[in-house]
Amino acid sequence: MVTIGFGRAENIIPTSLGDVRKATDDISIANILGKAKTNSSAMFMVKFSRTDGTNVEITDYLGAFAHVVIVPLDGSAIIHAHPMPTGKSDEGMLQVTFPKVGDYRVWIQFLDGGKLRTTPLSIKVN
Repeated sequence: MVTIGFGRAENIIPTSLGDVRKATDDISIANILGKAKTNSSAMFMVKFSRTDGTNVEITDYLGAFAHVVIVPLDGSAIIHAHPMPTGKSDEGMLQVTFPKVGDYRVWIQFLDGGKLRTTPLSIKVN
């Protein structure tokens, strides 16, 4: 066992994340719509909006419309995906295959109005 003086308390892993499909960082909102299933391709719509009602200004970040990182609650895998543009400036289609049943933590990173935004969400896969 290693003890670190003046360290921070460990992050307690929750027993369940549930389904949190809409989240905001402070002004930008990311919303995931679609049905999650295991071991087959699932399609999701990712929609962006703003809390103040103004139009989003999504521009490519590192060569993609947005970046999505998905990790199961037990941390056993990492899924990195990019939503494909749909022709609308505020949405993209995301194709994901979940390896197993359970709760997954989701982070969506995107540029809105030239500012990098990151929103944490979660998806329950049955």
